[in-house]
Amino acid sequence: MTITDGVARAGARRSLGLALAVLLALLGAVVAVAPAARADVNQCSSNAGAAPCLVLGFTTGGDDLRGGNDNVDVTVSTTFRGARTFRTVNQGASWSNNSFHQVGLDLRALFGVSLDPSEITGVTLGTTFGGGIGGDNWNLDSFNVSYQKVALDNRITISHLYGGAGSPLFRFTHDAPVFHARIDAVGDGGFEEQPVRAVSAPWRTEGPDTKGVDRGLGLARTGPNNAFIRTASRSWNALAQDIPVRPNTNYVLRGWVRTSGHGAGADVNTGFFGVRLSGVWPPVEQQFGPSPAGQYQEIVRPFNPGDRTSVTVFCGFWGLGTDGWIQMDQISVRPVS
Repeated sequence: MTITDGVARAGARRSLGLALAVLLALLGAVVAVAPAARADVNQCSSNAGAAPCLVLGFTTGGDDLRGGNDNVDVTVSTTFRGARTFRTVNQGASWSNNSFHQVGLDLRALFGVSLDPSEITGVTLGTTFGGGIGGDNWNLDSFNVSYQKVALDNRITISHLYGGAGSPLFRFTHDAPVFHARIDAVGDGGFEEQPVRAVSAPWRTEGPDTKGVDRGLGLARTGPNNAFIRTASRSWNALAQDIPVRPNTNYVLRGWVRTSGHGAGADVNTGFFGVRLSGVWPPVEQQFGPSPAGQYQEIVRPFNPGDRTSVTVFCGFWGLGTDGWIQMDQISVRPVS
């Protein structure tokens, strides 16, 4: 090997070393600026007496959630405490195809009070679609909602509130960015969303006589509002609502009613609370009244809709020909967990 060859080879080695150094430096820079993996929101605690928690399970389908500017917001709706939204439960992270993610939300932190599971009426998922033109579509193949409470003796109670699955269960797009999981099939069961005294959607009225909403009069069982019917006729009067149901699923209808009587109007004993199933008579119903003096009473009626996808909930009474009334509040239909 000549001196010239040695110099050339040494130069080549120096060039290769310099190239490797530059490459390693670049890789180091990439590693340095790469964001750390972000976990999904989990505010649940297993400590004794911890705040009630809503546990949400998501399974993506064959199209992922991008993350970054395309994220998921969760809104929890209640009977009379309104709705609250937690932004970006995926914390900007991508949810890859066919992956499962669990999110835990502290209900006390979200609403300022400890909610009971019966107060939760629905959970809405909204996609922000901040990236790209019109955002990034993604598939949700399953979604479930549970309520978790830890007692002072560390016993954990879990109530299943909602479960849905499909292929996909829902596809989020720019034109369809919101999915609503109805936990309570009855809309506005506490009458808190009624804007005026007259009964409005989703409720409708039956019969010719006076019906309405007591708004902020202190007559409700919970919250500010309740509905009422008052008549001196012998006619049938009721409030009713068509609700969606899942075929061949066991449900429980619940509601609170109070009637006149005990010296304050007619002793109403002709009240009926139930569900109507198309093609079936009589309805699945419970007769009620008169209620204990000045007190609401709870009525519970289980039912199964068979192959139907909707039923009609109703609450009303046959007039007695003298002044009488009923009040109703907290009407709900939920699947048996």
